[in-house]
Amino acid sequence: MAKKSQRRGGRARETKATKKWKKRAGHYGGLRQNEVFHNKDIEENWDRSKTLRQNYVALGLMMDVNADMQPRGPKLRQSLHVDAAPAVLTAQLEAIKALPKPEAREVKSMGLKEQRLLAKLIAKHDDDYKNMARDIKINIHQCTANELKRRVILYNRLQDL
Repeated sequence: MAKKSQRRGGRARETKATKKWKKRAGHYGGLRQNEVFHNKDIEENWDRSKTLRQNYVALGLMMDVNADMQPRGPKLRQSLHVDAAPAVLTAQLEAIKALPKPEAREVKSMGLKEQRLLAKLIAKHDDDYKNMARDIKINIHQCTANELKRRVILYNRLQDL
């Protein structure tokens, strides 16, 4: 009898490319891979008569983000022509960047347990945050001096309300 590696059943059989493509076609929704767009703006502004590189430049995208960084020949270099009018996606990104930014959320409350701990630390150490950080009996979470300072400021602000 032949060795196990020589037997026909032990070898991996190659499948035809058509069968592989049929399996992949379902993954892409029945379309070829180059016809699938995951962004509506790109799909609307894509010109099928242009090359990939030309479409990328028109949209304001780059094929190789490191192309401008490497001083190679002009043939391999792609730049986005800074003097030209902004591309479609670039203009949209600028509009998004111009929108007002939301303010940072501020903590407005504190747990009762933490308030009790801070009250004990303030009663014992007053404003000495270094000693508050070293007091492991009351400062059970071992907060640093700066953390305690921030928490005491918040605690005092909550007490004023």
